Amino acid sequence: MIHAYDSVDNAIVWVIVKKNLPELKRDCVSLIQQLGESFKTFNS
Repeated sequence: MIHAYDSVDNAIVWVIVKKNLPELKRDCVSLIQQLGESFKTFNS
């Protein structure tokens, strides 16, 4: 399988990362908090 990574435009990738990273971080923090609450409930 050929992926053609050498044709990826790093500037475009960086714009996408900068645009979406805050939302991804917020979602990850929320999931971790939910898992923490589930873990507390499970061990009670």
